[in-house]
Amino acid sequence: MTTRTLPFDLVGAVKQLQQAVQALQTQQSFHFSVPTESGFSTVVATGVAQNPLTGEVLDDPPTYGVTAYDPTTGERTAQFGSLPDGNYGVGVWEPGGTYVELSTLGFGLQVADTPAAMTFTGGGSTWQDALDGDGPTVTATVGTSGRALVVMYADVSLDSGDAEGQVGAVGLQIDGVGPDSNGTVPAGVGTTSTSNVAASVSKANLVTGLSPGSHEFTMQYLTIEDFAVVFEYRVLTVQPF
Repeated sequence: MTTRTLPFDLVGAVKQLQQAVQALQTQQSFHFSVPTESGFSTVVATGVAQNPLTGEVLDDPPTYGVTAYDPTTGERTAQFGSLPDGNYGVGVWEPGGTYVELSTLGFGLQVADTPAAMTFTGGGSTWQDALDGDGPTVTATVGTSGRALVVMYADVSLDSGDAEGQVGAVGLQIDGVGPDSNGTVPAGVGTTSTSNVAASVSKANLVTGLSPGSHEFTMQYLTIEDFAVVFEYRVLTVQPF
């Protein structure tokens, strides 16, 4: 029989876990340290209103659940159960303090598509809404990180009208603020000769600085000359994270 020495007190660890479970069941305060290969992660059970490593009083203490702390910095790294915004689930703090709820990643993806062709016949060099009234538009819930990855796609066909300089582009409107003002980058194609042009265009924009909550994202369209531009298979994808 081979005897192995465990790197920590297994019986003690089991007792701590039992105490933690009891604390969770009775909604009492309790915290303990769990050994890992790289050090110790302090886990805090329900009702703890301050950081057990730094003594800092929490502005948003969990009413139910467990919280993990970095043993070196004392910063919160994860929380399971009740979350700072009042929801329930799993939340993670990135280095530097950015907070993300995993439900945002798991259920936040929103996609809208409009396969039908839409033809613009007048220019004007200004961003316009979809002529058919079907943006596409996506309503997505952004978390406390204030970030979302937005991808636009469209097939664009240009009639040069025997002239150079025609452009067909798609842009992103956010909560009514158009591409000229919201800092996003459009995607487009233009004619450099008298030949007609057809191309697939796409652009991914990392949108930051959004307030937590619901936001509306809509594709808009830009043409320059008074020749036909056809947009079809329009797709808008929004992933908060």
